Amino acid sequence: MIVLQNRLWQKHNGFRGCWKIILHKCALLIVFVIGTLAAIWGLGQYVVLPFLVALEPKLDVILYDLAAHGIYPQRHYASFNLTSPDSRVAKWDDGCDSNALVFLTLDGPSISQPSLLILDMKGNLVWRSDAFGYPANLQLQSYHGEDYITFWAGKKLTESGQGEYYMLDAAYNIRHVVRARGEGLYGDMHEFKVTNDGTALITVYDRKRVDLAYTDMDWVIDGFIVDGIFQEIDIHTGDLVFEWRASDYIFDYPCLQSSSGGYVKDSTGGFDYFHINSVDKDSRGNYLISLRHLHKLLYISGQNGSILWALGGDVEEPQDFEDISDGEATSFKWQHDARIISEDDKGAMAISLFDNRISRRDYSDRRGSQGRIIRLNLDRRTVELDIVFSSLNKIRSTSQGSVQIVPSNNTLAAPARTFVSWGSSAAFTEHAGSDGSVLCETHFAPAAMYYWERAKSYRAFKIPRSSWQAVPETWNPKAVIQGGNLYVSWNGATVVRSWLLEGLLVYDTLKFDSTAQNDGQRGHAQESWEAIDIAPAEGFETVFKLPNTEGRTARYTAYRVTALDARSGILRCSNVARPPSVIKTAIFVWAVLGSIIVTTLAFGFIFSRFQWGFCFIPGNCKIQSVNDHRGSYLRDMEAESDGDAQYKDGDIK
Repeated sequence: MIVLQNRLWQKHNGFRGCWKIILHKCALLIVFVIGTLAAIWGLGQYVVLPFLVALEPKLDVILYDLAAHGIYPQRHYASFNLTSPDSRVAKWDDGCDSNALVFLTLDGPSISQPSLLILDMKGNLVWRSDAFGYPANLQLQSYHGEDYITFWAGKKLTESGQGEYYMLDAAYNIRHVVRARGEGLYGDMHEFKVTNDGTALITVYDRKRVDLAYTDMDWVIDGFIVDGIFQEIDIHTGDLVFEWRASDYIFDYPCLQSSSGGYVKDSTGGFDYFHINSVDKDSRGNYLISLRHLHKLLYISGQNGSILWALGGDVEEPQDFEDISDGEATSFKWQHDARIISEDDKGAMAISLFDNRISRRDYSDRRGSQGRIIRLNLDRRTVELDIVFSSLNKIRSTSQGSVQIVPSNNTLAAPARTFVSWGSSAAFTEHAGSDGSVLCETHFAPAAMYYWERAKSYRAFKIPRSSWQAVPETWNPKAVIQGGNLYVSWNGATVVRSWLLEGLLVYDTLKFDSTAQNDGQRGHAQESWEAIDIAPAEGFETVFKLPNTEGRTARYTAYRVTALDARSGILRCSNVARPPSVIKTAIFVWAVLGSIIVTTLAFGFIFSRFQWGFCFIPGNCKIQSVNDHRGSYLRDMEAESDGDAQYKDGDIK
């Protein structure tokens, strides 16, 4: 009996000790690996990379694009609760105007909340708002002589959206809301264009069943497609001015009878046949639309909706125009943002568009995306490729993108500058209009992450700062004191040129009332705001070093900052910021130290209970010898054996 018990105890103790050793070593290994990785990361981020950049500043952009700073680096602010992209300028030309504004809608897996975003040309934050849910297509447009920032906001679906369109004035107040007309129809995210007629062009996606037996798409399940619709809406009255549905013409025009679309599984469920993504209107009252999944541009009659001509598509299809550029003018694929940039009464027309050239399904195609200008002669029915705009490293954008052009007096002369947004790839560029060469390029996410689309913007537009003189009405400048510095910012204000720091001066000396009858009568303590410093408004957030008033008979008990315009006129004052008291600081420090001590003691108690060889609490750890363990185990075995009468001595239960 004793021999068997000894053997069992040895096995039990060996098994128990083995697991203790394994767990102990695993815990130490995990701590070691995590600590080593953290040390390597910290050494790289705060020592190696800054050292390399200091030696060669050009390395900063290279390391950034390789995601050495993270898959989506961000800038954090003391005086603002949201972040902004930590952008990098890959190329710069002084003619690009660093003060100009760039309008974007920030989206992607790395973005915690899709937002409306305004940056300057070098990527510094000007305005960000996440108050509208999922937004898209932020730009500046004019309506009845007044400038508005316009955008779509609503529910994002697989390939489209369901929402409405907003127009905000220079105080960031909602002035107009435009909605799609028709039962069960919602405004789509792809287009919101304000016309010179006081109307808005919008896109609508709608599920519809059609008989596709006479097309090349007869295999579409149940015949359900996502229809491509555009509407023209009177902004003031909300009335429907014009509507066009692509499905109404699918059987009458061979150019509509082949699609590269795919299925979507949302409320618009069906085959995304057309994927309309831009609408423009010319001086004749006709419309130019882009159908991404057909690789075509259509020119629609404003009188009866008939298709006057089509451009692009499969090279084997009959073409309405002769491509005199060896097929290059009509070779665009998966395109976006087709615009009529000039036209005349002699039949000449120029169109800009963003040629994605690839989609997600054929990303292996090494061709980079492009901005394009295409010129048509409507009388001779010829088309030619005029200028191509490429990025520095041939960026490939599988979706989205835009081309913004400033025409020269509405003629067919080449524009002075062209601004290109690279859509699903987080970059924007400015090009010379004469030859398309890159003048400036800014990245707001690493180029190595473009394939995964961690951050992106549907479109982007460059706006002169003078065109958007914004002063927010419902929020003031925000001032925050941290570590002896005061940080101030005013989200969205574009007219601030400098900041005036003021301190609330409290006199500790006794003031004597000159009218008092008795000498020595004590007066009242006095307070006054005193100008301390002035600083130019550069970047989103300005930092002031607070003065040291120790040892003086007067001290500043609070601070505020006043926003000044170009003429030093007062725009608005910030909140009053008070330095943290010594008592509050001490309480915070002791609270942190107390938390560390309590956590350490708690871990020590846990380790001691499991007897892993650690003892953080004196007197709490009772380390038992091997004989103590053995004796305890034998007593348990004897009690168990004596309690079972059906087994003889020496038997094992």
